[in-house]
Amino acid sequence: MGDLATAYGVTNGLNNWMPTLYNTVYHLPLRASLNFALLTNATQILVLLVCVFVIDKVGRKTWMAACFVIGGLLLAPLGLFGADDVNRVIIFVTLAMAS
Repeated sequence: MGDLATAYGVTNGLNNWMPTLYNTVYHLPLRASLNFALLTNATQILVLLVCVFVIDKVGRKTWMAACFVIGGLLLAPLGLFGADDVNRVIIFVTLAMAS
């Protein structure tokens, strides 16, 4: 249960705050900020569809652990090298949200 709450907290935080960060921190127009958030959500839906077909073959615990590791590794460059480039933020956040 704790793993699910943690995953939901990270996903919900990224999902709700990224359009605001794109708009206020990176000064993207509101429409572009919302479009990039939509891109992130659409990517997440595609990965969830993959999950539906693969999770029983891989195993739920293995899938969950892999997603945590992959998501963390995808967000690590933003923490290590900075999040000063909006394109890098969009790419890494979208890929991390998809994992």
